[in-house]
Amino acid sequence: MENVNWGVPTKNRIKKTEKYNTPVATMTALTGKGSVRRISLNKALIKALNIVGGETTVQFGFTPDNSIYLGVREGGLPVKKNHTISEKRTFEYISRILGIDNAIEQELHFVVENDYLTFTHVSSGNALGDNEEVTDEVIILETSTETTEKLEQVKEEVAENLAPTETLDEQW
Repeated sequence: MENVNWGVPTKNRIKKTEKYNTPVATMTALTGKGSVRRISLNKALIKALNIVGGETTVQFGFTPDNSIYLGVREGGLPVKKNHTISEKRTFEYISRILGIDNAIEQELHFVVENDYLTFTHVSSGNALGDNEEVTDEVIILETSTETTEKLEQVKEEVAENLAPTETLDEQW
C-alpha cells in the first residue's frame, strides 16, 4: 500500500521560464485578417517601469530619427491584467517605422534610462531574421595541428561506421 496514490493524480505542469532577463516587448505575429495586434510585456519590462496590470497606462514615444521610448504616462495605453497592450495604430506604426515583418513574432529590446525605456533593437521570436541585431561576440578557438589531425581521424572513423555495410535484404 506504500505505492498507492490516493485521489485523482494532478497534472505536472512545466513552469514558463522567461526568455530574457532584460526588458522586451513582444509583438505577436499576424496570422490572418482580423488578427489581434498585441504587444506582450515581459517580467523585466514590467519590473523596470513598475507596471501594475489593469491599472497602469504606458505610452510609446517617437522621435524624428525613429527612436522609440516607452514610459508610464497618464492618458496612455492601458496595460491589461495579463500585461499586454492591444492597440492597432501603435502596433502598425512601430511595424512601419522599423520595417519589420508582422508574419512572424518580433521582439523589441529596450534598455532602462531614468523613468523610461529606450529601444535598442529588434529580434525575431521564432527564428533568426534579417532584422535581428547580433550583440554577442563570437570567439574562435585556435586548435593545434595535432588536435586538427586527431579530429579528422575521428571524423573518418565515424564516417566508416555510419556507411551501410548490408542492404535490408541481406539483413533478413
